[in-house]
Amino acid sequence: MGIKWTNPGRMRHWLTIEQPSAQDPDAYGEIIDVWQSVATVQAEIWPLSARQYFAAREVQSSATHRIRCHYLSGVDTSMRGNLGDGAEYYYFESVVNVGHWNRELEILGVEKVPTATPPAGLYPTGIAPLLITKLVNDANVGAIVGTRVRPIKLHRLDVYPAIVYRITNAAPLNTSGGEDPSGTETARVEVTCIGRSYADAKGLARAVRSCISGWRDETLSPAISMCHLDPEADNDIDLEPSQDAGFYPVVQEYLIDFAPNVEANDENQMMKGASHGRK
Repeated sequence: MGIKWTNPGRMRHWLTIEQPSAQDPDAYGEIIDVWQSVATVQAEIWPLSARQYFAAREVQSSATHRIRCHYLSGVDTSMRGNLGDGAEYYYFESVVNVGHWNRELEILGVEKVPTATPPAGLYPTGIAPLLITKLVNDANVGAIVGTRVRPIKLHRLDVYPAIVYRITNAAPLNTSGGEDPSGTETARVEVTCIGRSYADAKGLARAVRSCISGWRDETLSPAISMCHLDPEADNDIDLEPSQDAGFYPVVQEYLIDFAPNVEANDENQMMKGASHGRK
């Protein structure tokens, strides 16, 4: 049976294909892709049927749409397509040169709608940059993961081994008289150490524990007054289907007490006092 090529009249969409440029992680370890246009091609785009969708899930794909477009060399699964309005994007999960004729590409893509960036200060992330710096600058941890310490989830192009952290709770430290007057807060931080093998994950977990269990540094802002490991357990985490095969996670939970830097606060108070004295 011959190849059924797409009727050109059905390629009603102009699809802009984009590729991510290299990015360094920000202070929280998150990589924000900056996308550059590669080309714009005519394409036919249609959603997968329920049967096709569940068949895709069985092979660990989260594809929602099928795309047929004119052939373009170099298109791969690191790229995405958009229709030019910024309202929706299709992240490529598979790219096939139909019949190897260099005539059409068939692409399975995941439709994603951009989400708004949460307002600054919405989440208790003051200690996150300090935790990132502590881990990636540690000789043992850094040698294993480099800079792959991510908030909440891995970047879609990350490889293992890697670390995912999540601040699950943060609240003022309470004493018998109420909240601690020093402003100290306690955060519960979940650190997931991911390896290609169980031994790799356990080795990374040991390096992380050696690095931050017992961590104390009053010179930081916020100052870290205590960090200790609560439980450690083998666990499971949600990953993109393309990342979901052949990984082993070990989850650690740390309690971290932190407070405003005392020396910085004293200096601010002295400056305020001097300012009032000049009035």
